[in-house]
Amino acid sequence: MSYRTTTACLAAVFLSWLVVTTADAAITLSNSLNNAVFQRDAYDIAQVPLSGTYSGTITHIEARAVTNDGYYGTATDWTVIDSSPSGGTYNSSMAVPAGWYNVEIRAMNGATEAGTDTASSVGVGEVFIMAGQSNSANYGSVTQTPSDPRVSCPNATYSGWQFAADPQPLATGSSGSPWPDFGSLLVAHQQVPVGMISVGVGATYVHQWVPGTGTYYPRIQNAIASTGVNGFRAILWHQGESDTIAPGTPAETYASRLNSIIAQSRIDAGFDVPWGVARASWLLSTSGTGTQEEVIAGQNLVIDNDPLVFGGPNTDTFHSTGLTIQPDGTHFNDAGLMEHGRLWKEAVVDFFGMTENPWVPPPGPTAAVEIQSGTHAASDPYSLGWRFTPTETMVITKLGLIDAAGDGVNNIVGGGQPVSLFEWGGTDPGEGTCLVATSVPTGASPEMAGNYMAYYVDIEPITLEVGKEYFVAAEALGQDFFYNATLANDDGRPFDRAACLGRATPTGYPDMPSLANDSTFSIPGGDDDYFGGTFKYFVVVPGDANADGVVDETDAATLAENWGQSNATWLMGDFDEDGVVGPADAAIMGANWGYGTPEGQSVPEPTTLVGLIALGLLCLAGRFRR
Repeated sequence: MSYRTTTACLAAVFLSWLVVTTADAAITLSNSLNNAVFQRDAYDIAQVPLSGTYSGTITHIEARAVTNDGYYGTATDWTVIDSSPSGGTYNSSMAVPAGWYNVEIRAMNGATEAGTDTASSVGVGEVFIMAGQSNSANYGSVTQTPSDPRVSCPNATYSGWQFAADPQPLATGSSGSPWPDFGSLLVAHQQVPVGMISVGVGATYVHQWVPGTGTYYPRIQNAIASTGVNGFRAILWHQGESDTIAPGTPAETYASRLNSIIAQSRIDAGFDVPWGVARASWLLSTSGTGTQEEVIAGQNLVIDNDPLVFGGPNTDTFHSTGLTIQPDGTHFNDAGLMEHGRLWKEAVVDFFGMTENPWVPPPGPTAAVEIQSGTHAASDPYSLGWRFTPTETMVITKLGLIDAAGDGVNNIVGGGQPVSLFEWGGTDPGEGTCLVATSVPTGASPEMAGNYMAYYVDIEPITLEVGKEYFVAAEALGQDFFYNATLANDDGRPFDRAACLGRATPTGYPDMPSLANDSTFSIPGGDDDYFGGTFKYFVVVPGDANADGVVDETDAATLAENWGQSNATWLMGDFDEDGVVGPADAAIMGANWGYGTPEGQSVPEPTTLVGLIALGLLCLAGRFRR
């Protein structure tokens, strides 16, 4: 049997149960889905809209939702969303359970996959509309940033969604709001994404929001229209301070005007929209005039006489408890914004009877570095980096850069910030080898790395060997350069914290590795512990060639493709690390077959794989006899 015949035999053996794909068509999925959140229904499901274009010959279009690593959700199987596409476009939807997903679309030509596309970070959870005056908008003293990437908001044109760092794009003002903290706390409580549509306008009176006569009701109307049918949970209203200015708004008048806003919102939404109404009236200039009491009484009239209206925070005491900006006493400082967000979260949870979701993230790819603390102050770009030595075999799957400024901006320069992983060259700094260099794109999704957001980019998996020294480096602009950074929560990670050496140098990328041993930026009165680059890793599972956490047919295909190769690596299928891909590696794969497969998803039985392995050995035997 010739070498070519043997190779073909092995390929047939190992790939006979795979779907062979071709790229004879193309398909796109609307990028407005990225970071979008859709309101779940009583059954914990939302219909996620799917639309886009395609070209080439296809018979049908399928979609599925894949749970993002480390987040709550239930992955779906491939589902036909268009059984007879025509005209080069499609417009459909798919039922998706509550959670945080990548949504994948594929064009099919019979049983052949002809083209694919993906929307990243798509959420099914809770959506809220926020309206009112300055304390519902962006007039706090400090911009706030969500502590969880699953907090989103529409952009300023409703053409897409984004991470909901302040200022909220649809509200007036340019500083802080309570909504990032509200969203973060609700996500932590429910483990589902939260979408926030904040449309408040500073210094407005209630009559300015009345439908038909006021200026601003269309802002609520547009927000409702953007969500679709039953597309949000409630409207949260914080307004009243302006109505205490002389001559003031009587309680009955205030209640009548707010009731007209609520009534119209229910007509526009097509369902009985719940409203949360804050008790808010405090202005230093109107204290003692009696007008504040009238506004609070009007708000209470609405709350008490509509079973679908619940009381929101009472913020009139914030000025006396150190939670407002001084001397105005009206707008909230950093602590006030956080408390305002917390009180709204408590009000929502209580009214809707939301029980806490006990789910905890499963083991899996984990951010290897958590930043404990830091500040930012520098005028020049710096390269940041740190070195470590693995104590067990690990596979790097993502590189990223921390948003130390906490502003939700990745400071993209020239298309993206370079992030690199080097194999260190020992005592000679010139011997460092760059294993991978990438840039963080503007569309990267932020994730938590300790107390900071990090932007991760997928890379081809790279195996890091026990005992070798590696170096992660990232270029960061001045506002992302932070002091007093330390590694935190390292227990159980495959490297020794004491062996992690942090370095910083004003010399930019890519010269960082050649200077990191001896050119550092000193911290007055402290050590040189800077940590800029981050990564995610798997502790590798025997049989998992592509380091995706699952031992399945993809790994079997890799094994078949590299069968008999010498100088092989783990990623080629050499699981016993003897340098050759062969029967021992196939046996290892068989022993771990199905590892990491999501519950309810079927894979071929291990016995099937063993049979294929045996047939493969017969192919080899025929080759050697020949």
